[in-house]
Amino acid sequence: MQFGSFKKNSNQLFWLGLFLAAGLAISCPAGIYGAELRSHGWQEVEKAQPKVQVQEILRVPIGSGEAELGVVTPEEANPEGPMSFTVGQTGELYVLDQTNSRIQVYEKSQWKRTIPIPARTYSDLEILPGDKIALLDSLVKKEVTVIDLAGKVQASFTLVKPEIPQPEEIIGVYYIATGNWPGLWVRADNQSFLMAEKDLRPVPNAIKIPGLLTTDGRRLLKVEIVDEKEIMISRSDEVFSKWKNFSVSFPLPLGVIYGVWQDDRNNIYLAANVYNFRQERNQVVVLKSEGKEIGRVDLYVSKVPNEVFYPVRVTASGEIFQLAIEEKEVVVRKYNY
Repeated sequence: MQFGSFKKNSNQLFWLGLFLAAGLAISCPAGIYGAELRSHGWQEVEKAQPKVQVQEILRVPIGSGEAELGVVTPEEANPEGPMSFTVGQTGELYVLDQTNSRIQVYEKSQWKRTIPIPARTYSDLEILPGDKIALLDSLVKKEVTVIDLAGKVQASFTLVKPEIPQPEEIIGVYYIATGNWPGLWVRADNQSFLMAEKDLRPVPNAIKIPGLLTTDGRRLLKVEIVDEKEIMISRSDEVFSKWKNFSVSFPLPLGVIYGVWQDDRNNIYLAANVYNFRQERNQVVVLKSEGKEIGRVDLYVSKVPNEVFYPVRVTASGEIFQLAIEEKEVVVRKYNY
């Protein structure tokens, strides 16, 4: 989930790589983060860090072949990688390979299938019940398209509605199966709009709520940049009337917020990019349900300029996934702690 308060040039956003070489698993010792901050003269309270196990689960060449993923690096246009990806219930990866007009599905590090898509202008995807996939195009078609595993269009939902005054500001699509508001949703900055019921019947009006629904559908999450080094996370109660606020500070100015999630244990995950003229970091900050910080997972910063709209995902079980372009390959790794 992106939240709009960006500091960088658009060609620089969403650059992520990974901080380990292929197949390497490590444990991050406690206190390294705080010690490194002190060595650079930053003032930061030392926090015990979680032990992180990193597993490379996919590495494929760049290209248009059967198992490959498309990356475009033109001289005068915006360089792009796969715009988004998501994780299935059994761990399979669905990668939006919009450059090659397809979704690539991988399972246990191997290519499984290709799903054709009707256009190259999609920026996000979501897996739906019944072997269906939702695709978001907020700039050209201005709609959510639902396809089956053969790529055949099953339904479409326009974003051109009175409740959505600027469809181009819709930045993501997601599905909620349970809770107060099950159904197919799209989101903008700290706003969500219900497009279809749980069974994909269209709603007459795009119901608007102030935030992003958690995966269990019971609460809302909002994220706001307080100043250049501080983010405020807000989480609602189960009737969406009262909010608790949690402050997260960073040692460097904020670049972009990649997303916010809540897992099955009610832990909160915030993924963000921070940088200054000397260095750049990508971090996932993990908070307990009451807002106490558990630790931070550092992700490698990619050296290539290719834009990936959603490079980080966190599952309901708390697994952190990251997609990155590394020279001539696309790599996905999973972080457990």
